[in-house]
Amino acid sequence: MSKAEEIDSLTRFIMRLPHDSYLRPWLESVLPEVRADIRNDFPVSPSLVKARDEAAAIVKDAREEATRLTVNAQAQAASIAEQAKQDGQRIRYRLNTELRTCIGQLGFSL
Repeated sequence: MSKAEEIDSLTRFIMRLPHDSYLRPWLESVLPEVRADIRNDFPVSPSLVKARDEAAAIVKDAREEATRLTVNAQAQAASIAEQAKQDGQRIRYRLNTELRTCIGQLGFSL
């Protein structure tokens, strides 16, 4: 059976189903994708259950990656904040020392 014959057989089968059938609306909705898969020699599209499982795995992996990135970003932010605090303390100490030296040179005292 050729691809065209398979597509034609499937289409005719769907069209013979009653309009109030459970299968007809669903098969009509996936028919364009099935046609494309047959024409392109792809295996028929995965079942909805398999697609849901694959999507759930992708979402799980993405959430785990997002959590890892968040934890790393928070650790880096804490490190940067600590470094900035230490730099600020060093600058404050240096400026305080320079200020005392200048005041001493002017003959004043604190």
